[in-house]
Amino acid sequence: MVIILTVDGELAAVLVPIRDADMETVSLSLNPNFIAMLQESRARLKTEGGISLEQLKQELSELL
Repeated sequence: MVIILTVDGELAAVLVPIRDADMETVSLSLNPNFIAMLQESRARLKTEGGISLEQLKQELSELL
C-alpha cells in the first residue's frame, strides 16, 4: 500500500513500505552527503583503480 499526502491539493509526501532494510540503511540511502561520497569513490575507482583483496589483507595485517 502507498500513502500519498497532500497539502491544499499539492503533493507533500509519499509513504511506501520498506522491506528487508533497517533504519541505518534507509537513512544512508536518503543522505545526500553519503550518496555524494559513494559517487566520488566510484569515480575514483574507475580512474585510479583499486587494490585486490589480498593486498587489503596484507595492509590490515601490518596494522595489527
